[in-house]
Amino acid sequence: MNLTKTTVLLTGACGGIGSSLLDELIKRNVKKIYAAGINMGNLDALQRKYPDKVVPIKLDVTNMNDILACHAMCDDTEILINNADVECATHFLEERSLKASQLEMSVNYFGVHNLCHTFWNSLKAKQSACIVNMLSVASFAIVMKLGTYCASKSAAHFLTQSLREAANNTNINVFGVYPGYVDTPMTKNINVDKATPQQIAIEVCDGIEHGVLDIFPDEMSKNLVLREKYNNKIFREFTE
Repeated sequence: MNLTKTTVLLTGACGGIGSSLLDELIKRNVKKIYAAGINMGNLDALQRKYPDKVVPIKLDVTNMNDILACHAMCDDTEILINNADVECATHFLEERSLKASQLEMSVNYFGVHNLCHTFWNSLKAKQSACIVNMLSVASFAIVMKLGTYCASKSAAHFLTQSLREAANNTNINVFGVYPGYVDTPMTKNINVDKATPQQIAIEVCDGIEHGVLDIFPDEMSKNLVLREKYNNKIFREFTE
């Protein structure tokens, strides 16, 4: 799908990967970006940076009223990028694990599901459209210290695969993006090699334009796939 002159809805637009995706989409000459998130001050700053391209949208992906209001304002969206994400770094047996898993599932799974469901028919009405779900190598493995996060990303992975099957014979392409560690505040206390958000953004946009439905956008994720695709033991070597 050619990104030029398309209209994009990007959730989590103020985060490290989100802001880099926004910059890269602008470089590729999209027509308009609905920059969605919960911090309107940060979203307004993005709009000031790109006044002719960016439209700030208040969106809490855990709030169905927000999602419906977003759809009403953004029904010309051709590319839905589900980038909003939360990680609580919680083992399943920690005291706070139930609350952590509820939050992570609300954002990382139900937020994605509700947005895809709400926008599905309007995307089908476009000449060409796509859904891009920002997932993780954690979609394929249990890293014990991130257990509840892995569960939410695994659920979103299977949602992505199911939506892709449902999109057969339609104009919608459904992409899954599976980065490893990325140099954002979320990973600041992890001492491993990390991809930059800018590298991830370039790989995601290249994948969309070349029709690569499963996007492994960094060296860690690429190496995992080359060695043994989706093998949990291989993932643990990199994540424990």
